[in-house]
Amino acid sequence: MPSIIRDSETTTRQLTGDAVTRMRSDMIEIRDRLKRVKEPRNVDNLLRTSILAGARVVRDHAKENVVEQTGGLKKAIIARTRRRRRGDESIRATVTINPKMIRERNIAHLVEFGTSPHEQAKLNFTHPGAYMQPFLRPAADENHEEIFQAVADKAKERLEKLNV
Repeated sequence: MPSIIRDSETTTRQLTGDAVTRMRSDMIEIRDRLKRVKEPRNVDNLLRTSILAGARVVRDHAKENVVEQTGGLKKAIIARTRRRRRGDESIRATVTINPKMIRERNIAHLVEFGTSPHEQAKLNFTHPGAYMQPFLRPAADENHEEIFQAVADKAKERLEKLNV
């Protein structure tokens, strides 16, 4: 079982030698099978859906981690792929706050990082601040193996559909 190191600043997960070896062998297998895919469009789709599977793992753990007061922030956490820019061959998946949910988008960073005491001049009120309650960063930092496994499993599944 991987050990978890905790200090005042960060929480990170160290991968065991077995996990790294398994990941490396999975990546070599996927790389070799990808070379046999004929259509570039199929490769793009396979990579996009595989990376999105990893982002969904982060999204699900972030939803578990978020402190629920109204439930809106939990519903607003989404995973999506980003369109490539012309000339850029990278494929990206992001976990973010739904841009259509304005209130949640405006408070997510305040929940994640906290706030210091501050004046609210319009209300003539001094806000006492809020403790940070990180939900997104720990979701990514503490689940490396699960994220990688989701990406590898989805890639293998898509390769099977392509008969490669």
